[in-house]
Amino acid sequence: MKKSWKQEMYSVLKCIVFAFILVIICRNFLFSPSVVHGNSMSPTFEDGNKIILSKIADIKRFDMIVFHAPDSNNNYIKRVI
Repeated sequence: MKKSWKQEMYSVLKCIVFAFILVIICRNFLFSPSVVHGNSMSPTFEDGNKIILSKIADIKRFDMIVFHAPDSNNNYIKRVI
């Protein structure tokens, strides 16, 4: 059987919408990209490094964490000790 042009476009559009929703869910609940600003974590992280943060991992000793600073609108990256 030969699919019509409309059915084919509907199928492609459905795949694109599904992929977009999957990316949004992963970005909001599982992973998040970030950029390092400053040299406070040198040599582990240099200024301008791009990192991907996991939002579901357990925090253990010596892990690097990113948190929202209470005194400004910046995010800080530090090591858990």
